[in-house]
Amino acid sequence: MEEAVGFSSFHMKEETNLEEALELLTSLISSSHSTQCFPLKWQLIRAKLEELRSSLHHATIGQNSDLFPFAQSLVSTLDEIQLAAVHSSNKSHNGGRLLLISNLNKVISMLDFHINELSIFSPGVLLSHSHAIVPAKPAAAAKLDYIKFYIRDIFSRLTIASLDVKAQTLATLGELLSEDERYVRILTQEIDDGIGILVNLLENEDVGIMEEAVGVVLVIAGFDSYKGYLVKAGSMGPLVHALEKRGTVQGKERVIQVLIKLTENSENVWSFSAHGGVSAIVQNLNCAEDAIVNSSELISSICVIMRNLIRVDEIKRFMVDEGAIQVLINLLKMKQLQEIYKIQLLGLLGEISFNDEKNKMKMVEESLIVSLTELVDPNLPFCLKTREVSLKFIGSLVPYLAPDAGLVRCIVFYLKFDENPIRESALKIVCQLSKVSDEYRRLIGEAGSLIELVQLVGSKLVQVRQMAAETISNLVSINHVRQLFLQDENNSKELMRLFDSNESKSATTKFLLSALMSLSESSCGRIQIIASGYICNLEKMVEFGESDAKKIMKKLSNSRFQSLVSKIWSL
Repeated sequence: MEEAVGFSSFHMKEETNLEEALELLTSLISSSHSTQCFPLKWQLIRAKLEELRSSLHHATIGQNSDLFPFAQSLVSTLDEIQLAAVHSSNKSHNGGRLLLISNLNKVISMLDFHINELSIFSPGVLLSHSHAIVPAKPAAAAKLDYIKFYIRDIFSRLTIASLDVKAQTLATLGELLSEDERYVRILTQEIDDGIGILVNLLENEDVGIMEEAVGVVLVIAGFDSYKGYLVKAGSMGPLVHALEKRGTVQGKERVIQVLIKLTENSENVWSFSAHGGVSAIVQNLNCAEDAIVNSSELISSICVIMRNLIRVDEIKRFMVDEGAIQVLINLLKMKQLQEIYKIQLLGLLGEISFNDEKNKMKMVEESLIVSLTELVDPNLPFCLKTREVSLKFIGSLVPYLAPDAGLVRCIVFYLKFDENPIRESALKIVCQLSKVSDEYRRLIGEAGSLIELVQLVGSKLVQVRQMAAETISNLVSINHVRQLFLQDENNSKELMRLFDSNESKSATTKFLLSALMSLSESSCGRIQIIASGYICNLEKMVEFGESDAKKIMKKLSNSRFQSLVSKIWSL
């Protein structure tokens, strides 16, 4: 046992009696005032020591021999408290502050145990709920002094009452705080260690009391002016532990709501992570398919707190290392999960992958594209919002996608949509894919995209016209798609018609000329260009000095070709 100035050493004797236990309590209460670390924790410990001393004093009147084992156990606890006090006084806490906090929480729980145990031997010291004198709830116009008295009475019951009384008292406190901000201010600023007592109750072994305490803390966390007191009192660790314990879904939902509010401050995010919070929330996302319906709200709330966490790049990386991407994708695959939550999952995955190529690759490796393909499948009954979000996500993953005919068919389907955002998202993806490889160009052409793309070249939106023209130019650059394009002579005719001499320098015009250049590589293409009836548009481009237009006209004016065309027209 360590010795320190200002602390007397407690040694267990062979026969410890109640008087000796009282003496040890008195000595430790006095010497604990010299502690420097975690003053709120020590205020709470001191209050419990005072309560034990008072209760033990009443118990000694009868000198019950059954109390001897209790006294021995109590002195053992006091030895641990003395050691913690030594570490708190000279800051020699080997193992760090978190270990010391854990030790202090442990002795607080042990003191609670002794207090409840002692109530068996000293009836009358702790009043039962049915005989307790409870002050009336303050009226709206109650004076400040009475409000303070009422709140102090509540906390006295939280300290010494039985488990069922504590649970009911916490419920009453939560209702009171939610009604009037004045009560929250008094609790946080004028009740000695009020927050400390609440934080200690967050780690109560009784799940009901723990969850009621979380409910009270949730009310306090709802006030920006006072939630900082929760963090200072060391609430982050107990809240994370509450997530790790088995409890009700409603209880965990309350915990997450508190953590959402606390982690809105980036500094608190580090504290959350240091207490194992990242692992805890990822673990809570590991739901089985048959439990997903009852856990949907919890999943939704966890997504919100994860958004708070990924603002810090280091913690985002740690979250990914803990398996967050795989867990989120697994949830996305679950058929029982409602669309509103699937959209939320997609939003979170999008934020995790934003400007992070490594995470995008990881998502593709974890088969995210399978879920996205399902969400954009026109044969499945998903809403437009789900399809729109999914299409945008697919667009961000284009560089990492392997050629997939099923996915391409789904995307091309939305080119015929009247809904502009969805159609434009699909067009953007098709345009991107047409630049990737000949395999993708072949798949896009075979998916029936050509007629829709030609129609989009005539769009009123400049960006749509340009993307459609660029895509057509890319597609007809390969022979297979060029043949598909020429099977319908209206395609060539429409491209020729869409030339606008007023936009001779526009990107759309340049892409159209590039497409016609490819089409003119074949005799069929040259025939359709001449037969379109809009050759004059191409001639105007020549007048404007467009080099590609000149090259096309040169191919069309080839004497041998002109002779062939004349023979065809004369038939």
